[in-house]
Amino acid sequence: MYCNKKPSNLVLIGLSAASLLLSTSGQAATAPASAPETIFQIYNLAVENDPLLSAAVYVFNASKENTEYARGGLYPDINLIAELGRTREDVVVTDGVGASGLTTFNSNKALLRLKQPLYRKDLFSEIDIADAESQAANSEYKLAKQNLIMRLTEAYFAVLYAVDNRTFANAEEHAIGRQLKNIKRRYKVGKSTITDLQEAQASHDLATAEVIIAQNDYEDSLEGLTQLTGLEHSNIAGLSADFVPGKLEHTDLDYWVKLAEDNNKKLQADRHTIQALRYEIENKNSGHYPKLDLVARYRLEESGGRYGDSETDDRSIMLRLDIPIYQGGRVSSKSRTANINLNEAIHRLRNTHRSVMRETRKSYRTVISSIKRISALKQAVLSAETALAMITKGYKVGTRTNTDVLYAQREVYKVHRDYSADKYKYTINFILLKNLTGTLSQNDLAFIDKWFVASGFNNKK
Repeated sequence: MYCNKKPSNLVLIGLSAASLLLSTSGQAATAPASAPETIFQIYNLAVENDPLLSAAVYVFNASKENTEYARGGLYPDINLIAELGRTREDVVVTDGVGASGLTTFNSNKALLRLKQPLYRKDLFSEIDIADAESQAANSEYKLAKQNLIMRLTEAYFAVLYAVDNRTFANAEEHAIGRQLKNIKRRYKVGKSTITDLQEAQASHDLATAEVIIAQNDYEDSLEGLTQLTGLEHSNIAGLSADFVPGKLEHTDLDYWVKLAEDNNKKLQADRHTIQALRYEIENKNSGHYPKLDLVARYRLEESGGRYGDSETDDRSIMLRLDIPIYQGGRVSSKSRTANINLNEAIHRLRNTHRSVMRETRKSYRTVISSIKRISALKQAVLSAETALAMITKGYKVGTRTNTDVLYAQREVYKVHRDYSADKYKYTINFILLKNLTGTLSQNDLAFIDKWFVASGFNNKK
């Protein structure tokens, strides 16, 4: 992966060690205290602990309950009302029938009522709305599961890049520090100028600052994994040294665009939402439609009084028809509002569709170009290290300047960073492409899990 020619100058000792170290994507030279966690293992932890995925589960479950609630409107509505009472009646008769005086008697009532909707267009449309919203929630839940894989991949490779970047920064600071010491020795004996010394000092100061930044970025990247799992992670597996990006199974862009068109979970959710809004319009228009219910009633009443005890047994069954005639224009207003909401959702879907198509094409092109770029950067690493070795030799014999050496060192580490970043970007965009096309699953994580090695790194500065 890197240059296997041993540089002749001590300035490159730290660089060579760093190159060997970084060939396994930021793995520490010492054995880790425990087996490193793989991306698939951390994914399983995230499934159990990620708050966003848990929230999506609750939203999905709530949508299913809304469907059950809507269907309940078509079932019979049965009510029982019972009253038990004691009545005290004091009657004074001046002219009439019936006994006078104080009377106390029981007064009991029971009413059993059943109402069965026969034709209720509003209830039918409410069921359609609930079904469409449930399908949208199901797509959103699937999207949340795919987004978790996407977020985990980004967080995981952010850690790996931060590890590499921290190692590069330390190695660069070490190499420039050696160069600075060499310049100071040469300056004391008059072989280097004050300009060389100041330039080397400035480069070393800058490299020291980069080490601090790299350490902060590394610690923050670990927090990204903690946000997903709620746990601390200090040792994760890195990419294998012989990692080679594979080609896509389908190299036709139109194939991936069509796949995104049909399977993207966000588009599916928005389409179901639009269908729900169409049913919402029907629901609002149902205010103009009649309602037909079957109503059955059984009433039992027992009472007493001046005329003696009485018992009433009343049974009835009827059809109740409710025909709306005029409701102040409220039904039409609600219908117009529902149409406005539908048009808004259609335009939002159009924007989402364009965005998904654009991102799919971009992700596809990035994956394709990354394969070529990784190959080119691998060769660039060899070339940069060889150039540094030759420039260092030239500096020793006086044909190259200190500025040339410092510039060559910076180029070596820049190429290393680019090479490291592109390997990770390839994997991230591979997962992103699967996410955009709605085909991403844990099987894809299990697939890329094979790219990692069994040794990781320790969370040490």
